Amino acid sequence: MTDIEIKRLAKEAALEAIREIMYQKTDKRLHNTKLLMRNYNNLKEHINSKNDKVEIIVNIDGEVELHSDYIWLESVARSKTRTAKMMKYVDDKIKYLENKYKEKKEYEKFRAFELLYIEEMTNEEIQEELNCSKNIPKKWTDIIIKELSILLWGIDAIGI
Repeated sequence: MTDIEIKRLAKEAALEAIREIMYQKTDKRLHNTKLLMRNYNNLKEHINSKNDKVEIIVNIDGEVELHSDYIWLESVARSKTRTAKMMKYVDDKIKYLENKYKEKKEYEKFRAFELLYIEEMTNEEIQEELNCSKNIPKKWTDIIIKELSILLWGIDAIGI
């Protein structure tokens, strides 16, 4: 094997490795979007929960205990606030996609996504609701997930 052939093979191997790394990064963002959407209703319930009652008892003798409880309470509040902000952002992007697909007169694609992730219907129920074949709901929801990933994660979702 000549030096030229070795360099060519090394270059091809390096390019293949780069492509694989880029694919894994893109795939992770899609996975994150799917994971986010699978937990959509739980996250909405978390931020809208009316049952979160916190009772603060002030005990002058237990300053250290009060301080540690305050840190925990602050952490919970911060987590709930971050979740609420993220869900508002997600809802805005979902609304954008809904309007986009209505304008394109392809609303059934968005509807499949909505039925799967927000209304938590099964694939069979979606097929019946939209009167479509077995593979169509997954195909349509994948299209919406890819677009939502780009809207949520920006250029990182594209893998450039």
